Amino acid sequence: MRKLIFTILTTMLFTAGSFAQTMIHHLPLTSDANDVVGSLNGTLNNVAFGAEGAEFTGSWDDATLSYISIPTFVTGKASITISVWFKPEYDDNHWRALYALGSAADNHLRVLPMNGEDKMDIGIRVQDNGQDVDRRFRRDFTLSQNEWHQSVITITPTKIISYIDGIRAIIIKPGVSLFSINDIANKIGGNFFKDPFMGEMKNFKVYDNIMNDDEVAKMYVESNQSASIVGAYSVTSLTQHLQA
Repeated sequence: MRKLIFTILTTMLFTAGSFAQTMIHHLPLTSDANDVVGSLNGTLNNVAFGAEGAEFTGSWDDATLSYISIPTFVTGKASITISVWFKPEYDDNHWRALYALGSAADNHLRVLPMNGEDKMDIGIRVQDNGQDVDRRFRRDFTLSQNEWHQSVITITPTKIISYIDGIRAIIIKPGVSLFSINDIANKIGGNFFKDPFMGEMKNFKVYDNIMNDDEVAKMYVESNQSASIVGAYSVTSLTQHLQA
């Protein structure tokens, strides 16, 4: 009987498609860039702190460029989930990066939630026969300004899934191992092409496994309720696939 119960429970667990995740890094970004869970302490560059989170100026000037540098944390992992809350405060045609992993000279991943054309852009630079090749994946969307939104991406060696406000927005299979990324030049609020974020961010979190659609949606709802966040997101196509 015990063996039967164990078998049933095990089958139910795997059928549900649930993954166990442990939060390995958490930068609240409320008063500094320190990691309260692990050792991913960031270095501030022209970043201030308001009542809700870290404030990024959006300046393109090198002297006033606003970002947070963070150490290596992707290389060597089997799979991860990255979550961050952000409040965009701009309406222009410039790219504005939430964060980027890696340097311009090596394989890298960048996450840009929007620009003046209302698109999400996930860019990946890979090595192809000794040449740097940029692969970019986009999705049209509508995202409200001056309100809090949640970005979540799950990364496995050959696939990224991107979510905004609990909704799956992009699935990409770039055909290369994303964990070959040399994440030695990581930034929150910008990237190696500058693309400075303008607005606020908080609760940059990293988990040691991927979340599925239900878990991402649940995390968004629970965070939304606890923080009274009213951000709204909708994709223009319900297929929710860019590349499958």
